[in-house]
Formats: sequence, structure tokens, C-alpha cells
Amino acid sequence: MKLQLYEKFLGFVKEKNLIETNCKIVVAFSGGPDSAVLLFLLNKLSESMNLKLAAAHLNHCLRADESDADEKFSAEISKEYNIPFFSEKADVKKFSMQNKLSIELGARKVRYDFLEIIRQKLDFDLIATGHNMNDQAETILMNSARGSGIRGLGGIRAKRDRIIRPLLFASRTEIEKFAEENNIKFVTDSSNLKTEYTRNRFRYSVLPAIKNAVGRDPVKNIYQSGEILQRTYDYLEHETGRLFQQCTDTGEYGEIILDILIFRTYFRIVQEQILIKIVEGFTGQNDNCLTSNLINRLLDHVLSGRNGAVTEICKTVRCYHYVSKAVFVKNMKPIGEFEVILNHINKIKETGSELKVTFISGRKTVFSDDPNLEYIDFDLIKGRLRIRSWKNGDWFYPLGMGKRKKLKDFFIDRKIPSYKKYSIPILTDRESIIWVCGLRLDHRFRITDHTKKILKLELIK
Repeated sequence: MKLQLYEKFLGFVKEKNLIETNCKIVVAFSGGPDSAVLLFLLNKLSESMNLKLAAAHLNHCLRADESDADEKFSAEISKEYNIPFFSEKADVKKFSMQNKLSIELGARKVRYDFLEIIRQKLDFDLIATGHNMNDQAETILMNSARGSGIRGLGGIRAKRDRIIRPLLFASRTEIEKFAEENNIKFVTDSSNLKTEYTRNRFRYSVLPAIKNAVGRDPVKNIYQSGEILQRTYDYLEHETGRLFQQCTDTGEYGEIILDILIFRTYFRIVQEQILIKIVEGFTGQNDNCLTSNLINRLLDHVLSGRNGAVTEICKTVRCYHYVSKAVFVKNMKPIGEFEVILNHINKIKETGSELKVTFISGRKTVFSDDPNLEYIDFDLIKGRLRIRSWKNGDWFYPLGMGKRKKLKDFFIDRKIPSYKKYSIPILTDRESIIWVCGLRLDHRFRITDHTKKILKLELIK
């Protein structure tokens, strides 16, 4: 038995701190050479580290009988190792069409979802995949061609969350040679030869062209460049996190408020990373809206935008420019109108706040300087109380004023940002606005010497 690759495998696992003693690992086992060698190496490592392994195989149903044969082969190999085997069939083509994804992206999502389900079902620690050095080089080149940022140029991580890739250090040639030397059985996936898939075009056209141009195999050099960029990105992320705390704050509605004056003092690459961090916080790392063009447009909006300007990040997130602040916020849904129940806590689900409406006795506690607490004359209410959002054309008589005012102008005077208007509860009766909750009572409903019944209004944020 020739174990040179195994020694390198041990060194990589230790260097990247991938596996601990007594670890429980779900091995993504397609039956191909990479996963077959990975299963062999992990099974051998289990002797010294007391690992618990399970093999998981997803049948993509893309190659008819061949896919079924691969599943059967994987089950037999797992049985030889005395390792629990789990498999599932998935109509990847149908899933990809329904979700408007390429076959490659659809297969990837279905596969990782399946592996995570198995991991959770078994209560295991990690998922191990057989990605190798060639996969890394192809990924880096594809990301480069797409105009990826520094994170994408770093390629695949040896460890991300609960996913480990212990073979990332080894070339495809090394892996196949090791399989041959140690009589490790595997199957060949015919779809890996089809140039209709993007990765295969890079594998069979782009990489050979680079090799021909430079006179040697570029895979190892590209892999090493990716390692350098990963370390660079890690440092940049650390700095971005530190500076992010200095230039941002979180508002009451979950909005991110960026201090432009502080932001201007940072290097451009840090500015870009901060904007990426903000967008990802709202949309998730894999959202299709996160592009270089978007980040450049956002950066221009933040540094040069006029007061009141708005940039749409995606369908659900916008950035508002207010003097020296840039505010990132999810589009807020208007409050669905509903009837208020007296002597009850009424939940306003859109804002997460509550309105408590109760009768009180006596007159000595009818004044409050808390904007979220008001008292009104119950006998002046016409019909039932209701809560809703602001509507265009709304008006009321602000407390202390002798004339009516449009709610739109009231918001402007109070410097209420436009994105907050719909999240401010408006308490009404059948005819009038009674309270712009948390901001101003209507003068007509105030307590007077003629008041007999007092209603206490309390907004709980």
C-alpha cells in the first residue's frame, strides 16, 4: 500500500484544523475517484481519531440507468467499509427549471440541501466533500471571468461552516494515481466529459490553453494564488468588521445607518467591503443582486448623492441619502388596517409594536411627556377605533395648533424619513385621525374640563 498522499492528507487536515478526535462526518459519496479516495482516507483516519462516518449519495437522475448504477455501486462500497449509507433520488432538471437555475447550480443546491438534511438527521458534526486542487483552479478562473471580487478570487474554502474539503490540496492526477496504486474502486461520471457545462469548458478548453501558453500546468500556481487571496480576504474582513462598528448604527426598524463623514476616510477597498457587508446582511451572501456594478453604484450614491436621493438595491431593499447619512432599509409594508379592541393589547404585526387602550378613573394622571403615552376624551370618539398606515391626503389638527395640517407636511416638519412613514401607526375613528402614534395627538380629542370618560393610549415599541 502506497500512502504518500495519506501523509499529505494528514498534514492538510492538521494545518487547516478540519477534523477533531471523535468527530462524526457525513461523506458526500458520488462514487467517483475523488469521493472514493476521500472515503478511503477518512476510513483509515478513523482508526487513530475514532471518527464516525456515514456515506450520503444523491442520485441526480440526469443519466438514467447510469445514475442508478452509480447509486448501487456507492451502496456496495459503503457496505464493504461497514459504513452507513444514505441515498435519495432528485429530479434536478425539474428543480432547476422551476427555480430558473442552470443544471449546475440546481444540482449544487439540491446536493448540499440533501447532505445537510442527512447531517441533521444523524446529529453529525461535519460534511466532507471531495473537491480537489483542479476544482479550485477551475473555480478561481470562473469567478475571475465573472468579475468576482476578492472573496471569489480566493476560490473554495477548505472549511466553511460545517463543510470540510480535505482533498483540496491534491490534484486530480494525484488522486487518480493513488486510487490505482491502492486498488480503490470508483465509477466515471460521463457528464464530466460534456462541454455544455461551464465548469467542463474551463476544464477542457481554458486550462489546457493556459498550459499551452505558459508551458506548464498552471493548476498548482492558481491554487497557491487562491490561498494567498484567502488570507488577504481574511485580513480585510477583520479590518472591515472593526471599521464597520465605527461608521454604522442600527435604527429602531432594523435599518443600517452609515455615517458618510467617517466612511469617507477609509480606503476604497474597505468602503466596498462595508457596502457588501451591509447588502449581504439584508439579502444573504448568494443573492443575485450583489454585483460589482451594484457596489460601484452604491458607492457613488453614498459619496456623491444629493440629499433625499434613493437607490434601489433589489426589490426589497433601498438606500436613502440624508445629509451626512446613508440609510439602508428593507421596504416596509403598510400596516394592515384593523379594529382596536378596548382594554386589550393590540399587536401591530408589521412593526412589532403594540397598542394598549384602557379606561382610567380619576383625573390626576392625564398628562404625560412620554410621546408614546396619551390620554383622550372617550365621548368624542365616533364609531370604532382603528389602526392603519398613513394615506396620501391625510390631515389632522396637531395638539396645540388651531388649524389643520396635512400629515405629509407634518412628517416633513418632523424630519421623518420617507421610508418610515408607513411604519407609523395611525389611530382613527370613523371620521378623523386621533393620534399619530408616538408623535402627536389630534387637538380635538384632548382632555378638557368637560371630559367625563378618559381613554389611555399606550404605544409599546
